[in-house]
Amino acid sequence: MDPDSTQHGRAVAEAPSLAVVIPFHGRRDLLDACLDSVADLRPAPDEVIVVADGEDPARLRSVADRGFRLLHIAPRAGAAAARNIGAAASAAEVVLFVDADVVVPPDAVARVRRVLGARPGLAAVFGSYDDVPAAPGQVSRFKNLLHHWTHQRSAAIATTFWTGCGAVRRAVFTALGGFDPEQRWLEDVELGYRLRAAGHHVELDHSLQVTHLKRWTLPSLIVSDIFHRALPWSEITVRYRRPPRDLNGDLRGRVSVACAAAVPLFLAAAAVVEPWLAVGAAVAVGALIVVNRGFYRLLSASGGLRLAAVGLVLHWLSLLAGGSAYALGMLWWRVAGTRRPATRAPLLDRSAQDDRNDGPDQPAAPDGGGAESSMPRRRRRTA
Repeated sequence: MDPDSTQHGRAVAEAPSLAVVIPFHGRRDLLDACLDSVADLRPAPDEVIVVADGEDPARLRSVADRGFRLLHIAPRAGAAAARNIGAAASAAEVVLFVDADVVVPPDAVARVRRVLGARPGLAAVFGSYDDVPAAPGQVSRFKNLLHHWTHQRSAAIATTFWTGCGAVRRAVFTALGGFDPEQRWLEDVELGYRLRAAGHHVELDHSLQVTHLKRWTLPSLIVSDIFHRALPWSEITVRYRRPPRDLNGDLRGRVSVACAAAVPLFLAAAAVVEPWLAVGAAVAVGALIVVNRGFYRLLSASGGLRLAAVGLVLHWLSLLAGGSAYALGMLWWRVAGTRRPATRAPLLDRSAQDDRNDGPDQPAAPDGGGAESSMPRRRRRTA
C-alpha cells in the first residue's frame, strides 16, 4: 500500500498506542537528561520502557521514580538485543526507539502519532539531531551538525532507519524479527534495509528533531567513521546488493568522498612526478567546499568562521577515513562473503507474559545476544 494513498484530509479516528523504548549502557547523567525530556512529553506515551543493558539496576532507581518500567539484562547483550527486549515487552501498536543520550522535544509523541495515525501504509518514521548540539567543543559540534545536515538534506522517502529517534509499527517490527542482535553496529540501518526489502514504506520526518548530548573527540570521530559506520555499512551493502542512495550515500556524498580522496593523491603525484600537479589538490578542496557549501554555512552560523574552517578539515578527514574504509570493506566482503542472510525469524511476542511491578524486571540470561524471556531462539545463520 502506498502511504500517500490514505486520506490526509480526514481526521484520524484514533491515534495508535505508543511505547517509548530506551536501551541504556553508559553515562547515567545523559540518561537522566533523556528521561527528564521523556517525562515532559505531551501527550505522554502509553508506556516508557528502559532496558538496562548489563547495568546494575540499583543505579537506575530514578527510572521507577518517574513511573517508567525498567528491564534488566545481564550480562550485556548489546543495543539491538536490548531494543528487541523492550519492544517485545510492550503491547503498544507503535514503538518509538530513543537513544539514551538525546533529549526529545515535548511534541515528539504527537508528531509520531499524527504521521503514523494518518497513514496506515507507513511502517516507520524517524527524525534527526537538531542544530543546537549540547556537547561543547568543535569536534562535537562538527559531528552533531554533520548528522543534522545529512538528514535534513535527505529525501523524505527513506531506504534506512534510525534509532536515535525512530518509530516503527510493532506488528511490522515483530514480523521482521526485530533488530539483528549479531549486528553490533548500524542495526537500525540493517533493519531499514529489511523494511524496504519487505515492501514497507519508511519516512524521514525533517521536523522530528532531538538534541544530541554525546561528546566527541577526534579519535572517537575517526574510530566511529571507520569501525562503527563504514565497515559495517559496506557489509550490509554487499549482503543486500543495494548501495546506499540517501543520507551519506547520495550523489553529493559520493562526490565528496571522491574530492577528499583526490587531495592526497594529487599531493603525492606533485611530490613524485610534477610539482604543478598540486593544483589538482587545490581544485579538489574547492570542489568539496562548493558541493558542501550548505554545511559549511551551517557551521559558520553556529560557530563562526573558525568552526567552519575547523569543520572543513574535520570533514575532509572524516570523508577520507570513512570512504577508504567503505571501499576496502566492499572489496573484503565481496571476496569473503557476508556472514548473515537477509531474513530473520519473527520476533517472539512475550508482552502478555511479563509481570508489571515497581521493581526492575529481569529476563533470563541472554542466549546468543538476547534474553530468553523476550527473544526467540534464532536459527543458526549460514554464510
